Amino acid sequence: MEHAGPPLNDLTRRPVAGYEWIEADHARELRARHEFFDVVDAETIEDGLPRPRWVIHSSASFGVDFLDVHGSIWRTVIYRWTDERLWRSTTTDYTYPDREQHWDLPDVTLEVEASVLPDGTGQLIVDDATAGTRSVTEFKVHDVDLWQGRRT
Repeated sequence: MEHAGPPLNDLTRRPVAGYEWIEADHARELRARHEFFDVVDAETIEDGLPRPRWVIHSSASFGVDFLDVHGSIWRTVIYRWTDERLWRSTTTDYTYPDREQHWDLPDVTLEVEASVLPDGTGQLIVDDATAGTRSVTEFKVHDVDLWQGRRT
């Protein structure tokens, strides 16, 4: 299942007010018209409600949020169009105080973000809220093909 519009309501796991679930063909039409929408994996149903594992945000770039069983975002991957390809520009992993409940991004205790440009230069940022530290490390990727998709 997919829905158009903002992400699902965290409490009801249904599209937010004013938006409906849509079929894949309708999503393709929206994309062809360059309209933005979210794609939600809602195949797993619990208590009659979807239990998404990931959400793809469609805009000028693409972002994929990976969700744990409680709906907390544990990883975000951002893809940008570069030279007619999708470029995996940023991957961010999130750690929360525990894995026993739903947490929002402001509750993150550790955030690790890796960003790579098409020329192979990259940056790793580690924000440790518990220790109150932030480190930034620059690096070079020698095999940039791992970061880009096939030509469209």
